Amino acid sequence: MAELDSIRRKLKELRSSVSNALMLEGGGRVALALLGIVVVSFALDRFFKLEQSARGVLLLAFLGVLGYLVWRYLVKRAQGVPGEDPLAIAVERRFPELNDRLISALQLAREDNPERYGMSPDLVQDAIAEAVDPVSKISFRDVIAVDKVWKMAGAGALAIGLLAAGAMADKESAGIWFERNVLLRDTRWPQKTYLEVDPDQFPQGVASIVRGADLVVVARSVGEVHPAKVTIVFEDSEGDRGTATMKTDVAGRMYRYEFRQIGFPITFHLEGGDEVTKSYRIELLDPPEVNTHEIIVGFPAYAEREPVTINLAAGDPEMLRGGFLTIRGTSTKSLAKAELILGQLENSATEMKLIGDKSFEITFHPDESTLAGIRLRDRDGLSNPALSPSFFIRVLDDRAPKVRLLKRGIGSMVVPGAVIPYTVRINDDVKVLTGRLEAIKSAGDREAPTPKLIPIDPSQLGVASAELEGMLELGPLDLNPGAFLALRAFVKDNAEPEAHESKSDPLTVKVVTLEELFQDLLRRQQEQRSLFEELIKREKRVRDRLLDLSDARPDTADEMRAAIESQGQDQREIMRRVRSIERSMRQILDEMLYNRIYDQNRIRELRDKVVGSLANLREQVMNDHADLLDNAAQRADSLAIPGNDADELEASYQGVIRAMETVLARMVKVEGFTEIVERIRGILDVHKGVSNATKKALDRKLENLFEPDDDENKKDGDG
Repeated sequence: MAELDSIRRKLKELRSSVSNALMLEGGGRVALALLGIVVVSFALDRFFKLEQSARGVLLLAFLGVLGYLVWRYLVKRAQGVPGEDPLAIAVERRFPELNDRLISALQLAREDNPERYGMSPDLVQDAIAEAVDPVSKISFRDVIAVDKVWKMAGAGALAIGLLAAGAMADKESAGIWFERNVLLRDTRWPQKTYLEVDPDQFPQGVASIVRGADLVVVARSVGEVHPAKVTIVFEDSEGDRGTATMKTDVAGRMYRYEFRQIGFPITFHLEGGDEVTKSYRIELLDPPEVNTHEIIVGFPAYAEREPVTINLAAGDPEMLRGGFLTIRGTSTKSLAKAELILGQLENSATEMKLIGDKSFEITFHPDESTLAGIRLRDRDGLSNPALSPSFFIRVLDDRAPKVRLLKRGIGSMVVPGAVIPYTVRINDDVKVLTGRLEAIKSAGDREAPTPKLIPIDPSQLGVASAELEGMLELGPLDLNPGAFLALRAFVKDNAEPEAHESKSDPLTVKVVTLEELFQDLLRRQQEQRSLFEELIKREKRVRDRLLDLSDARPDTADEMRAAIESQGQDQREIMRRVRSIERSMRQILDEMLYNRIYDQNRIRELRDKVVGSLANLREQVMNDHADLLDNAAQRADSLAIPGNDADELEASYQGVIRAMETVLARMVKVEGFTEIVERIRGILDVHKGVSNATKKALDRKLENLFEPDDDENKKDGDG
């Protein structure tokens, strides 16, 4: 089998030659690709001055392409060199005259028992011998396309040569390209214009500022050519883009552009001359803010008052001179410093005490009113630009207390035995310690009047504000009809070094006889009764307008709605006038009560009946009727007039009129009561010794006034 060994040796040599040819051809391809990548990378970066990020992306892409080519044309080919059979087939394809004898000889030689295929060993030997002779006469290397291999290898060598020649010809450019595109450094290409952004403002190309603040970008030209125009190209994180021309200082070779109220991070670069700078970034940081705060106002020592906490939402803090202010708060970020700024000068700062990581506190004693604000500085060096919260501290001198004296339930005329209910309203910066009333009656001769002093109970004082009520008996003052009585309240605070005393405006009443008082009361009662009678007439006229609507219904729903709304407005106006009469009748009956013209229980009973019936008339009867009118106006388009709706409204009007007539009857009783009491008083004054029987008869007459009237009985029966 020596002949077969020679064939296998020639196939092994062919396999080695094929492997070398594949490596040469693949290496040429990779070299050409490397040349293309370097040229493209050089051109892109040289002419467009790519950012580091863009160069990094290209480097990864180019390395990926090279890696793929090396794997496909070198690694994969080295691992896939064909074996004996594929090479034998390739040889027979190149030399068809072998007529499959080469592949057949190789395959028959591998069979250990050819007899199972019907072949004798002699026949196998003859087949191998027939293949040896023609195979020995041919060159297996002719299978390889040598020309193609050498062309590609030469092209690859030429590519490497060009790269080497280019690098040697311009070592500086080659080095810059290598540093920028392989080492990814920010080495700059040679150019005539260089623009440098302030490195202190943008360390490592990034500036960090407070969100919402302004930033002026400053650049300087340091090259041979200084451009007259420099453009800033920017884009924020929201995708908004823009360009602008920077302001130029030709003499200083400086360029400026201001970003105002920056709300989102911004990336920008500058273009001018043949310069395109790298990208710079403006990062935004949230400044520290006051998260919670507490302002405590303390009083001077003499005030003997505990400090109070105020709410800025209710207004700026006010404090008394000599007091103190404590400010406490917390921050949204960890603090390096907290300062209190007083006045307009921000450099006039008082450092606050830091408590823990985010809390601060200060106590101080301002002498004058001033503007105050809190400035925080966090550990990133950022401050709150608005000094928030800011407020105005009002430092006040202790003012004199305010006092007001009011009379209740009494008019301008009183009888000598009356009682005057009064209210004293006081208000002070700190507290009122003492107070009194002074009553001065007009003297009957030329002597100066002597005031009567009525002290205010000290237990009701000792506070900053109060509303004190009392009753002043006129009997002990020994007043005569025709005299005038002036009342005034005095209060004194605890201010230092000298207390303040204040007095109210005077209240003056005239002392009159019972007859004069009765005449005045009766006149006013008759006036209110006449006003009320007019209201009853007005109510009836409004009712009659409703009846007119039943007789002649408006043509449209809008006209009907306007008519009903007009009646509702009239009803509410009548209610307002009833309220006025109610107040006046209450005042009249209170004067009868406090002037003690008759048994006070009887007067209270009469007041409750008359004033209560007026209130019920207004709040219930009239108000329900007004609501009924409003509801009718809302459904004017379907209102049954004439019909059930008209009947309901008319019945409601009748109910209001009946209630008003009942109230009128009670008002007439008040007049009768006043006349009877006046008569009794007159009889008692003229006939001091009038018999008990006469008194009892007059009292029975008064009793009859408090019996329920017929209309009220009817109303109660209807209910």
